[in-house]
Amino acid sequence: MKFLISTMSDIIMDEEDGKDPIITYNDSSLEVARKYGCGIEIAEFCMNDNLDDHLAEVEPGIWRKVRGVDYVTLHAPYNELYPSAIDPKYADFVASRYSQALEAAAKYGAKKIIIHAGYLSSVYFKFFFINQSVKFWKRFLENHPGDYEICLENVTEPDPSFIIPIIEGVNDPRMKGCFDVGHANLFDCPLDDWLDAFAPHLSHLHIHNNNGRPDNNPLGVLGDIHAHPGNGKIDMVHILERVKEINPDATLAMETMDIENGAKWLKDNGYL
Repeated sequence: MKFLISTMSDIIMDEEDGKDPIITYNDSSLEVARKYGCGIEIAEFCMNDNLDDHLAEVEPGIWRKVRGVDYVTLHAPYNELYPSAIDPKYADFVASRYSQALEAAAKYGAKKIIIHAGYLSSVYFKFFFINQSVKFWKRFLENHPGDYEICLENVTEPDPSFIIPIIEGVNDPRMKGCFDVGHANLFDCPLDDWLDAFAPHLSHLHIHNNNGRPDNNPLGVLGDIHAHPGNGKIDMVHILERVKEINPDATLAMETMDIENGAKWLKDNGYL
């Protein structure tokens, strides 16, 4: 297994009442990645406009990080991007953002691009979400030949039956799964069931911990605290040992702000 540090830890948002937030970046992820021998997952492009309006601001920092490590993945933008979009013109816009992500991944040497599956329970029937997503990704992959993987990540999908049929329906070796352990823990489906379903397609994981879904929060959003792997109710050792069995070549990005303690936990438990 190859561990990476997500650069989400480098994104600092200062908010003042009545004003737009000020976003700045640092190199804390690179320091920890070098110290513990990890790779880097580029998270700056989770914010869509960093692909164009602010590229010149974030690019120098990204180059420092990717030149300092031996393995890189890239998290694609996700703000208001839904591959199962009903409006075909909007679907074209979504594809254009993912095309930019592919270009960025190629520039920085990232072969894996992590993309949110994009389920919205208040908008899409399950069958529609799956069918439209399959159509979108088949068309996208046909239009974008190349040597890369798109790893679909679970976020608000309550169980793996919302994502696995998309991967299998697309039926392209470049379409894989990204299992986000922390997100899955906010729903009722047991984590082992998620892993069983993802197993034939598992390429990448996001690892972070939490205490499960808070009361009176059916979507689990408030419980998504992205604590480090050892700080929460998830038995992360059990998860990582299962991943070893399922796909020992999987990549795992630690997606937390507490990266120093997270990397130390991985080292103390024999994973680094």
